[in-house]
Amino acid sequence: MELIMKNVCYVFLFLFCLSTNQTGAQNSLDNVKSILGAAKIATSDSDRLKLYQKLSEVSVTDPEDIKSIHRLVKSLLNNNPADDVKSIVVKGKLSEPLVAILARSTSPELHTTINELLEEESNSLPDNYTGGELESNTINEVREEIRMNELEALIKAAGKGKNETALPVLREIVKKGGLPAGTAEKSIGLIGKSEDLRNYINTIESDPNARIDLSGFGQSTFDAIMDEYNNGSLQQEQKERLIGFLPDVTDKSYLPKYLKLTESKDRVLSSIATARIARVLKPDDEKAIKELLSSPDLAVRMLSMTSLERMMDQPEYVELAASILNKKSNDYEIRVTAAHDLGHAKVEKDIAREALIRAAEDKNPVVSHQAKSSLNILNGRN
Repeated sequence: MELIMKNVCYVFLFLFCLSTNQTGAQNSLDNVKSILGAAKIATSDSDRLKLYQKLSEVSVTDPEDIKSIHRLVKSLLNNNPADDVKSIVVKGKLSEPLVAILARSTSPELHTTINELLEEESNSLPDNYTGGELESNTINEVREEIRMNELEALIKAAGKGKNETALPVLREIVKKGGLPAGTAEKSIGLIGKSEDLRNYINTIESDPNARIDLSGFGQSTFDAIMDEYNNGSLQQEQKERLIGFLPDVTDKSYLPKYLKLTESKDRVLSSIATARIARVLKPDDEKAIKELLSSPDLAVRMLSMTSLERMMDQPEYVELAASILNKKSNDYEIRVTAAHDLGHAKVEKDIAREALIRAAEDKNPVVSHQAKSSLNILNGRN
């Protein structure tokens, strides 16, 4: 009893110091081993959770500490006859800060350890594994969710740390399929070996049902896909499947390359390129916006118009939308979209209102209807 009271007092003192920003706790629990030691003798789950959360402030670079955290997560999964859904969900909450630490374990000195833990988990991973749900009403499902969270944390650590040692096990996880496969694909991309990208591209070309996450490879995917697209041996069906995997524009230096694609005679390619561009256009991309709006391809012009609505808080783009609406030689679809956008104008409302009033009398009933609708919306904002 005396020992238990000493333990309670020790944990209480640490948590009190922590909550009042005093340095005693900082000095006595400044590493993983001391924090885990305090957590081991804590008498309540709430105190234990606070101690685990404290770990997020500690730099973890010792492979043995990572192994200790891994073992602790595994211990939360142990079968206990006394467990019910409520208690296992509490264990799930306790595992969250521990799993978060594993996901951040990216330093080179931890590569071998992360690989070992990944191999351990992968060896017991069934094909097409789907995990579980923390909100489920079965204890096993909650346990599986905890397990899945730790597995994905280890996979992410391997990718973010560019852990080439872990590539074989990551590739094996992809082969097994299921939920972890997508996370593993992204981590393989972050590691960035060209042979992996090449293999994925081959799979996309050969398998109409391929679902592969290439996002980890970043913008370099663009060049690899377009090199293959221009390969004369590919059938049109393979080309269309391949360009569906063109990445979003995450590097503005690639914007001119995407703009060039909008001029392609391949309507699928030009539409996909325009859609990728439209997602990222910002007010300072005026040159690109005007270039898209002047495209001879109506589909490209229509897709580019979708970016204008996000810019109705910029005077120059309200004026641009008004000029597009007022120009009767424009395709009516473009004018309808311009009228729609003007209804969301946050600045230069007089310019927007004047253009909409004029368009409300347009001979084209679709343009007229949209102008009247947008005018009501705009007036309702005043």
